[in-house]
Amino acid sequence: MIAWQKGVQACILACCVAVLPFGASAQKRKPKKVSPSLAVTRPSEVAFQYGLQVGKTYRYRLLGAFNGHIPPFAQPNSPPIHIRVELEYGAQVQKQSEKGTEVAFNVEKADLYLLEKEPDENGKPPKGSEELLFPIPLQQVQDALNVTATLSPTGQVIAVNGGDANSVKVNFGFELRKLFMLMLPIAFPQKPVKLNAPWSFEDGLLGKNAGKTDYVAILKGLTGTSALIDLKSTSKVEEALNKDQKPAKDASDTVETVTGSASLIGQVNFAGATVANKLTGRLKTARLKLAIDVTRKRIVPDPSKPEEPLENRIDVLANLKIEALDTKTTPKTPEKPKP
Repeated sequence: MIAWQKGVQACILACCVAVLPFGASAQKRKPKKVSPSLAVTRPSEVAFQYGLQVGKTYRYRLLGAFNGHIPPFAQPNSPPIHIRVELEYGAQVQKQSEKGTEVAFNVEKADLYLLEKEPDENGKPPKGSEELLFPIPLQQVQDALNVTATLSPTGQVIAVNGGDANSVKVNFGFELRKLFMLMLPIAFPQKPVKLNAPWSFEDGLLGKNAGKTDYVAILKGLTGTSALIDLKSTSKVEEALNKDQKPAKDASDTVETVTGSASLIGQVNFAGATVANKLTGRLKTARLKLAIDVTRKRIVPDPSKPEEPLENRIDVLANLKIEALDTKTTPKTPEKPKP
């Protein structure tokens, strides 16, 4: 073997001996100290709360790709309809009190598209297929969806005022007035939660109905500034409605029944800052799947829509994407000069 080859072999052998911790001639090396400022904090448990500051307007974009029989576009015996909905919300934090944080949810933009073919999970239709912008006045959407909600720091909904789901002609099978709950889809417990430890809560997009609706969240990933949380909710739908589409008091007040099931599953990215083992933040992104299969039956025809059948089945599969947009600071109203 020529001299330069032997030299190369010797160098390779020397490198291997130096780096292998169990090499015969390896020297023990002290691990380098990592600066605390550079270390990644990965707590094993943490308490959560929503960080909502008075004077801030938190903005969100909601994208929904809906497929199925959705009145008034598709009847039970017709082919399924494909719809893409794009909404932008502003959540203006108005005040805080002992009751909770008051937030005004306002729709800033609303577009609805009818698609020729079923879109992908991002709402994009297949290449070459057509889509049609379906005109819905923004004011009509705002009349239906703009609400003021009082929230606890952990995300429980204490009260909801405003909104009118009946003013929107598209019925997706759940209470549209509560669509804002997609922006805070998880309510947290008062105590810290551990990785892979589930907890339950009472209210969400599918409504609040003890014994018939379940919401379960599981903490799947955690760092000092963010958390990945799986969400699974199911609902057994059994409703009796009066002529105003509100819960009927008794059988004599009932003009329509709704029966069936609904589910909402997916993952939420919650991010903010951790102080004293408490992560204060808000939803950054979420991917959710909604499935609804309900039957609406009217006892008597609707006087405003006598041509509609007495029975309608609504079966919907939807991919939902929610993301936080830039936050705005609400300008202060100038004080009037004192007389």
